[in-house]
Amino acid sequence: MAVKPFAKVGLGLWNAGLAGRDALLDAWENRRGAEDRLLRRFTGAGGGQGRSVAIYSHFAPHSGISAMVARQVRDYARLGFRVIFVSASPRFTDQDFATIGDSVEIALHRRNFGLDFGSWADAIALLPDLTAGLDELLLVNDSVLGPIHPLDGCLAQMRAGGEGLFGMTDSVQHAPHLQSYFLLARGGDVVADLAGFIAAGRLSVRKRRMVKRFEVALSGHMRDLGHRVAALWNYEALEAELLRSDTDVAALFAELPAGRLRASDPGLFGLRRQLLDLPLNPAHHFAGLLVRRCGFPFLKTELVQRNPERILAAVQWRDLIPADAPVSIPLLEDHLASMERPMRRRARPLPQPATQQAAPPEVDAPAPLPEPPLPRAVEKPWEAQLRSAWMRSRNAGPPAPALPTLAAEALARAVSRAPLAVSFSHDDYAINTGGVQNVIHGEQQAFAGEGLGYLHLSPLSPSDRLAPAEPGSLSVRLDGVPLGVARVGDLMGLMSDLGRENAILGTIIHHFGGHAPEQVLALHQAAQSPRAIVWLHDFGTLCPNPFLLRNDIAFCGAPPAGSAACGVCAHGAGRRGHMDRLRAFFEASRPTFLAPSRTALTFWRERMGLAEAFAPGDVVPPLRLRPLPSAASWRVQGRRLRIAHLGVRSTHKGWTTFAGLAERLAGDERYEFLQLGLDLGCPLPSGVRHVQVEVTPACPTAMADAIAAEGVDVVINWSQCFETFSFSAHEALAAGALLITHPGAGHIPAAIAEAAPDQGLVVADAKALEALFISGAIQDACARSPATRHMLLFGGGTAEWLLAQRADARKRALARHG
Repeated sequence: MAVKPFAKVGLGLWNAGLAGRDALLDAWENRRGAEDRLLRRFTGAGGGQGRSVAIYSHFAPHSGISAMVARQVRDYARLGFRVIFVSASPRFTDQDFATIGDSVEIALHRRNFGLDFGSWADAIALLPDLTAGLDELLLVNDSVLGPIHPLDGCLAQMRAGGEGLFGMTDSVQHAPHLQSYFLLARGGDVVADLAGFIAAGRLSVRKRRMVKRFEVALSGHMRDLGHRVAALWNYEALEAELLRSDTDVAALFAELPAGRLRASDPGLFGLRRQLLDLPLNPAHHFAGLLVRRCGFPFLKTELVQRNPERILAAVQWRDLIPADAPVSIPLLEDHLASMERPMRRRARPLPQPATQQAAPPEVDAPAPLPEPPLPRAVEKPWEAQLRSAWMRSRNAGPPAPALPTLAAEALARAVSRAPLAVSFSHDDYAINTGGVQNVIHGEQQAFAGEGLGYLHLSPLSPSDRLAPAEPGSLSVRLDGVPLGVARVGDLMGLMSDLGRENAILGTIIHHFGGHAPEQVLALHQAAQSPRAIVWLHDFGTLCPNPFLLRNDIAFCGAPPAGSAACGVCAHGAGRRGHMDRLRAFFEASRPTFLAPSRTALTFWRERMGLAEAFAPGDVVPPLRLRPLPSAASWRVQGRRLRIAHLGVRSTHKGWTTFAGLAERLAGDERYEFLQLGLDLGCPLPSGVRHVQVEVTPACPTAMADAIAAEGVDVVINWSQCFETFSFSAHEALAAGALLITHPGAGHIPAAIAEAAPDQGLVVADAKALEALFISGAIQDACARSPATRHMLLFGGGTAEWLLAQRADARKRALARHG
């Protein structure tokens, strides 16, 4: 405890040192001036005698001018501006200049100091006659992606506003001010006052100081001089537009950290007051609204590249780009890639020969692996909130009942010596609901049908993350009956006793969440279990986030651990250590991998990167569909189509897309929208009817029955996850509904092709989905799709697989003796 005061003092001294260093650098740079920062000057073929000038501020961490930047420069020249291009990149070559030389009048290469305002200030200082006699001065930079809508209309509206200082958007953070990525000064006095303000400002190496001294202060300065200051899309108008949409409000609630918006405030007035009190960054939080409804021509590069506020629209930014955008998606992607790496790549280093390792010494019995040290990563402030964001929309389930702590003797008496399977999962399957829990329940019943015992171990609190390898306790359930809580040390003794009697059929790991792999391995080895079986219900073995959602928003594809994509994700810092611990378990136990679908197994093996020595794994579907013998019926014609979302209202399960479609078609007499499932998650829009449905082991067909009872014609499963199986998709097909999904939904397209190809549509993207309904083509698709009912045949999980293995072995033995 005595160390804390010294740590605070040390941190204070360190910060003081940094502040002092920055102050000295600021003083040095401001004294030396723009001439000292100028590295090179180029004269271009563009320009002329026009009275409109645009100063374009450019920065790239590596060399090269992207095609997007070149297109922006050409656009400003086409719109009547003489373009002055100022680059603060580390390198700016003749080849770079040739990319834009036909469009610019002058290009300046300077040392980077003072960010964009520094580039604008140095251009004004180095070209003293530049702003004399101008009618228009446009200050722009490359911090925006686009244009994705033509600039002509935006510029025409600003020019129609007469004289003044105009911007695209304004912000109310700190003080009301125009955001500085696009500033247009119109009128001779306005241009002179803007140039004078920039030239007189004191530049700084600190971004925060630059924002306050220049961006925030500029709008107030110009207002004080009597000039008009206005944004094309002002904050108040954007708030009003946002509040017109229940879906946009619901999405905003989901994106903001817990507590920033209070759902208890009634009505639009309460929401507007909260939005004013926050406040938000319109170029980030209102990005989807701006592009979709307002024709906004840009997306902020920081929003797409770093997404500091974790906005859903940023991860799905490609869906915002219209097909006829002036700058296409490939050009935008190329620009983003140029921010990550040089455009002229260096030669790759030659691969180094692998070092040969000594063979491990032979031992009589394997020993538990020690827990490897985990990297100590400094957690960013938003990570803890973001990591649990999706948990807020999950069914928390009833609280676990208080269970007695079992002594070693009581534990030994309670667990019989009959043959039994030992299984692990992330929660108690008997008191929590979900697909995995239902599989475990069916598995326990299948083992019981064969006269075999089933010992289930779970953490005391449900978890999806690995536990540290330190002494702890687990919840114990035998044959579906809760026994109590047992210490891991006592369980180790029990496993050793059972192992000596050959009483263990196998070790089954349904989920490692809440467990330490090192302890699971020790229990497996102590029991002398003949086999370890690892289920791939989700992708929790590839990442701490079992759904592989980058920042809990969109599917990431499981890139290599330590990649740049992991670096911008809340779950990325601990992913390498997470996978290393699990790989160590796999190396020591050599398990059989079971997956609910071939799609999931193939994807997992490619991303896990296991050696060929491992068994390829097997597929055990948790349920199968069989068409009922009755003739297929056809859908009722002449009434509104009933469109449904199945399950809780969760973003990663496609709720946002469904709710957006429902809102777009609100009032359309052709359609009726429903949500079947628990009343949990995002707010329910007024145009969607909720139907309470809960699937339990006692009623496993509840969802399929409800779909049929409600006469649902279409089920939209737009999951953002890579589904390993999807119970809801199979339930929709079983009830005879037409199932709509997208190509990236994991196993769902394959499930349609395998089980009911006439009852499914795989639609390219959200725009095509919307067009399907707006055009009415969905009605023709429903008319062509028979409402075939299917029987749900539930499997027995690991018990089913073990019995099949036993039957195959018996057939092989009989064949040898035949």
